[in-house]
Formats: sequence, C-alpha cells, structure tokens
Amino acid sequence: MVDREDLDTGVKGKQGELLVIGELLQRRYKVYLPVIDIGIDCLVDVGGGNYKEIQVKYREDEPTFNARKFSPRDNFYMICCVERRQRLEFWTIPSEVYHAKSKRIQVRGKDYLQLTIGKEGSQSYNDLAQYQNFGSLLKGATTEIRKAVSAASRRIESPHLKQQDLEREVLSILSSAQAPMSAKEIVSAIGSRLGPRFTKADLAIAKAGRIRWENTARFAIYQGLKRKGFIKASAKNQYIITTRGKEALNSW
Repeated sequence: MVDREDLDTGVKGKQGELLVIGELLQRRYKVYLPVIDIGIDCLVDVGGGNYKEIQVKYREDEPTFNARKFSPRDNFYMICCVERRQRLEFWTIPSEVYHAKSKRIQVRGKDYLQLTIGKEGSQSYNDLAQYQNFGSLLKGATTEIRKAVSAASRRIESPHLKQQDLEREVLSILSSAQAPMSAKEIVSAIGSRLGPRFTKADLAIAKAGRIRWENTARFAIYQGLKRKGFIKASAKNQYIITTRGKEALNSW
C-alpha cells in the first residue's frame, strides 16, 4: 500500500516538473523527457550536440530543497521551483554549486543534500541570486539557441497576464457563481471580465492555435488551482471553489 505522505510528495514533485517544463518550452528551450526513471526529469538541448541534464525540485512557501546524494558534473543542473506569496520563483543552479552550498542530511536512512535559498535579502539568497530564472542553461549554447530563447523571453516578459493573475480571477468567478461552471464557461467569463486589460502579448497566438491568455487560463485551472486543491470538480468538468480556495482568495 502506498504511503499517503509519499503519494502527496510525488504529486507535488510532478506538479513542479510540469511547471518547470512548461516554462522552459515557452522560452523556446528544446526539452526532452526520458522514457525511464534515471534520476533526470528532462534534458535540454542547447545545440551543437550538447545537452543539459535537469532535475526539478519543487516546494511551497519554504525554499529548502532536498536532493538525493549525487556526483556533480558540468552538464547537470538543479532547477528549484518555489511557490510563495502565490508567485513562482525559478532557480537554475549548476550541480557543482548545489553540491558545494548544501548540507548533508539523512531522511529515512538515506543520504540527501539540502539547500536552503532563504528569504530575499538573506546571505544565502544573495549568494544564489545570479542563478534566478533560466539564464545559466545558456552556458555553451549555440548562437541559434541563444537567439531563439532571447526572443521568446522578451515576448514572455513583455506586459501580460500571468498564471497567478488568472488563478485569482478564476477563484473570484467561482466564489460568486450560483452553480458549478465548466472550464469553457470559466474561460469565457474571464474574457468578459478582463477583455479591456488584454495586451498584445495576451492576444498573441500560442500553442495549439489558442490565444495566449486562454492557454494560461486553462493552465491556471488544471495545473494550478485544481492541483493545489483550491477548486474541485463536483461533477465531470463542473468546478466549484473549495474552502482552501476561498481562504486563498481572501489572502490576495
């Protein structure tokens, strides 16, 4: 029988992987997923036959990460994703740096390396500040990859509604709804409410031919709010806000 704590940890770990992979793809990195579990969550192609091996670590609120003991190498990176104050932060840390700055601990008799990023302004935070976001993955990348990532990152970082903005809107819509709503109805309601706020970047065509804000809204529903337990399906594709969701909305 699967231990409940192990199951919850596994779900959160997979959530973190999806968040990181989605962000990398938006930034035009070429990402590949291994078929078998080899301790690597994905590979990033930086051109010229060179690949970066990525292991993803995800935490909520407290930016302290545990990794199974490993041997550092040049092409191996830890991407640490922390969700705090309803916002996502990404740290792309070379394995040599993670190994050097972490402390050795044991969890259930197994050896781990624990790294604490800390609060903004702390010594540990400042020491790792250069590794925020994904820029360090471009070390050794070809000119073509650098140009593609740079252009995509500029588009993403131009003014547009983020996932957290749309999560808040979804919760607000469901909190005042008189009946459960389908994802399509929620997205339509967001369009009616936020139409005048949409920027050129929001209205750009993204994956699967959908408008960017619509893609982000669906990601907010399925990969954000639903996974965090802020909304739930009362019937197939009929969503309502949960108690946790109401608490989160009140805290915004």
